[in-house]
Amino acid sequence: MEVANVLGVPVAYATSLIVLGLGAAAVLAGRRAASIISITVSAIITLLANGDAVCRSWLAVVNAPVCMGLDTVSKLFAALSALVAITVIVYAGRAGVTCRGGEAVFEIVVTAIHASVIGLVYAYSLPLFYVFWELVLIVSTVLVWLWSPRRAPEFFIYMHAGSLLLLVAVGALLAANAPVFGGNVVDASLSTIALPLALIAFAIKLGVFPFHTWLPRTYTSVPPFAAGLLAGVVTSIGAYGMYRFTTGFHWPHQTTAMLEAAMWLGITSAIVGALRALSANRLGFIASYSSIGHSGIIYAGLAAGHPLAAAGGVLAALAHGIVKPLFFLVAGVLEKQSGSDDIRSMGVFARSMPVTAFAAFVAAMSLAGAPPFAMFPGELLIVLGVGRVYGIAAVAALALAVLSSAAYALRFWLRVFWHPSVTVPRTLPSEAPSRLLVPLLILAAAAIALGVLPGPIVDSIVSLIR
Repeated sequence: MEVANVLGVPVAYATSLIVLGLGAAAVLAGRRAASIISITVSAIITLLANGDAVCRSWLAVVNAPVCMGLDTVSKLFAALSALVAITVIVYAGRAGVTCRGGEAVFEIVVTAIHASVIGLVYAYSLPLFYVFWELVLIVSTVLVWLWSPRRAPEFFIYMHAGSLLLLVAVGALLAANAPVFGGNVVDASLSTIALPLALIAFAIKLGVFPFHTWLPRTYTSVPPFAAGLLAGVVTSIGAYGMYRFTTGFHWPHQTTAMLEAAMWLGITSAIVGALRALSANRLGFIASYSSIGHSGIIYAGLAAGHPLAAAGGVLAALAHGIVKPLFFLVAGVLEKQSGSDDIRSMGVFARSMPVTAFAAFVAAMSLAGAPPFAMFPGELLIVLGVGRVYGIAAVAALALAVLSSAAYALRFWLRVFWHPSVTVPRTLPSEAPSRLLVPLLILAAAAIALGVLPGPIVDSIVSLIR
């Protein structure tokens, strides 16, 4: 494990949990800024935390210890969760929260999601990982329920079905005497049970085709800022879990065909999602189907079985976690200012909404995989890693997926901000208030920074995998 010689892992986790609990209590007492402060402090504590993994016996009869540990990837996803949670809370507070319980309940739920993610990234053994995996699902279901009581049970049932598959995979790994992430060799016979079930579970969480049907229905049943939280944090956790399972164990040669099938499934999802986004006209569906497309690229990278592709998958997951909330918040601003979420009723908005146009440009170019924006470095590493293992056919298929992504991203950008004025309403919408634009600019800056300076992150990830 990487070290920074500041805080021991158990102490850091306990402190983070206490800070988040105090923040939630303060929100109930009417101090709305407390959630932002507590999430920020918890992320800082996690980034400073250090030490080897700490294990305690839990169910010794089945060799199921409880272990906590951190590495670079853990800390990156903790920081991602904090960034998205804070920007969503700020945006929602300015846009107005109209849900059951109002703004205070929403902030508490967001804090609880972040707390669950923090627990997940600290989890270094399978039993603890599964507990927090389920906690993320439960709290996410509450988030959906705040706006859509009808959609929340469907979301939970679909996601929990994937969790049950993951539970069986965890059981098989425990039976194979591989309870902890970090290089355990998995028995060949048990690996044929554990790996495919885990891969399906992560495909469901990521919304990979054909396990994607929950995603557009859920994302469009909640406000854009809530959908941004689901896409940026909850869905990206599927990539984190897949990274842990594919790189945290030594899988036998018998699983090579399974990983190859998963890689091709990811590429298929990338193409299908991009083409569906290209044909959509409502902003919510464009964002939803684009998430399916990019989740497919991430899934393919993490399944490819090459260090470069795995590092690219992690980097692309982080980029997805930044860019997708940015896209949803842009969609929220456009809908709020223009009164419509249909891009066919929009056009030349860059004239009256230049700041929103800039944020949308960063989101569109990132989704298109253009340098120097967030998605480019990760996608480049995935293409290189996949090409070294599977050859030109896989690279050509990935190229088609990336080109399709560029097509819908450019269509969105041109249609909304530069389309001929003949299609524009009589009066162009005004620019959003600055209090709504600040979260967009923060995420846009993060997307550019990740695209410009990915090197240190990539080096750290590759060193962990090798």
